[in-house]
Amino acid sequence: MVRGVRERVGGRALAVDLLGQVNVNTADLLTLDDQIDLHAATLVLVDGATLPPRDRIQVSTIGYLDGSDPVRPVRPARTAELRGIPVFRAAGEPLRRSLLAR
Repeated sequence: MVRGVRERVGGRALAVDLLGQVNVNTADLLTLDDQIDLHAATLVLVDGATLPPRDRIQVSTIGYLDGSDPVRPVRPARTAELRGIPVFRAAGEPLRRSLLAR
């Protein structure tokens, strides 16, 4: 779930929670690469520290929950691709409602 995504709902821009299904989940264990800053590189080389893994997921967008329509509680999203934003596990109730609607 991505919280607070802007969607046009009934002619108004509203913040909605976007639901998605995880397709691929990977963790990169890169110690030194071209995106590491000087401080982190120094920690790795001098102190033998390791950096935390970078989690990456690929998600198929399902839509957002529309509580005003009991027949179609999940609406298709019009939001463009969102890269590099935090995602959260959806609470049980939103997931139940989205799966029952399919």
